[in-house]
Amino acid sequence: MKETYDSILAIRRDLQPNLIHFTKQKGKDTAFDILKKIVKEKKLVGSSHLVKGNHKCISFSEAPLAEHISYFNIAKINPQIKTRYEPCGILFKKKFLFDKSARHVIYQPSEEYENLSKEMQYRHVTYDCDKIDFTWEREWRIQAEELVFTLKDIHILVPDEDHVHDLFAEFAEFAEVVSGFDVSFDGEEAVYDGFNLPRYDLKVVSLDVYGLK
Repeated sequence: MKETYDSILAIRRDLQPNLIHFTKQKGKDTAFDILKKIVKEKKLVGSSHLVKGNHKCISFSEAPLAEHISYFNIAKINPQIKTRYEPCGILFKKKFLFDKSARHVIYQPSEEYENLSKEMQYRHVTYDCDKIDFTWEREWRIQAEELVFTLKDIHILVPDEDHVHDLFAEFAEFAEVVSGFDVSFDGEEAVYDGFNLPRYDLKVVSLDVYGLK
């Protein structure tokens, strides 16, 4: 079964083995400020914002990075498109988060919320074909006050090389750039395009390399 999935993953551009938590501006703090705070504290904090039933959750997107980049690029040239987040974020391996109890949400009409068990209600996201549709986010959630991680568990996503240099200035003692996005780990080393790279504590990916304008 695992071999079959790996084969499908290799040819299906709509699938990826990662989940992404993006940040956005909050008050005077920019999305990049919030990203740096998350990295410093090595944790994500749960929120009940836009979660029916006031469940504290941490959200992630399963949508491929290329689709997020297209979304950001279109929004930049079309002011009528309001983005829900910005191109700063933390990428995790899906298995890491699944083992932490992350699960995909359930898109359904609002009246079906009560049909879910109390333990499952945090996964509800309202869906209405004609009015409300956030299925494109392909959201996953962890119901938790916080998620603690190590720097080895994440890739940091930033818009461009200027933001990479800013991160270097702040985290110079353990920061390093990887040359590509699709990094898989094998023991204590990362494998990318047939080359073995040292497994650095901090891995930063500049999204302009992948087409972010």
